[in-house]
Amino acid sequence: MSATGPFTLTNFFVRPNVEYMWRVRAASTTNVASTVLAGPFVIGPWSDGRTVKVQAGGVVNQPQAGIILQGPAPGAQNVNPTLVGFSWAPIQGATEYQIIVASDAALTKPVGGTPAKVTSTSYQVTGLTANTTYFWAVKATLPTESQQSVGTFTTAAPPTTAAPPTTAAPPTFTVVLPPTQAETPAYIWAVIAIGAILVIAVIILIVRTRRVP
Repeated sequence: MSATGPFTLTNFFVRPNVEYMWRVRAASTTNVASTVLAGPFVIGPWSDGRTVKVQAGGVVNQPQAGIILQGPAPGAQNVNPTLVGFSWAPIQGATEYQIIVASDAALTKPVGGTPAKVTSTSYQVTGLTANTTYFWAVKATLPTESQQSVGTFTTAAPPTTAAPPTTAAPPTFTVVLPPTQAETPAYIWAVIAIGAILVIAVIILIVRTRRVP
């Protein structure tokens, strides 16, 4: 890199996720004649070193972009709350990421054991509340920190429990008993008995009459 005036630099390329140190010093030549450049360079001492960290990410022709979130898709609906899988595109050179899942847009109410730092580009959370909107964010943390990307999703409503089938009550039957007959009075039985005796006597009399010669 060279400089030809105060604050004038020649552009050069740098790599993401790399920390660079820079310093400057003055240099000029001595003029022996008005039109002849000769003599050795006059070089000043180096300034104190300064460092600059290049942000994580790929080469872009716009302001530095953050991490690309892949799943759940932004604004996803009906996500299974019992097990949610998060994934994002890797950043060149990044060796560690931080993920946070929260119930508020400001990410101040984290859930699911987050914030958590991982070395992979995926994470799983269990036990979220059904029918609830959540916010999640990921950023690279090592070797340098990237911008944070934020997404949102809504968990599915709890399944409706079907009512058990109703069983029809068995039909009821009414048994009608015949009315109880009143007991036969005793005098009727006496009349019947006397009548029977008379009939028998008449029969005996008839039989005997027929035997007389």
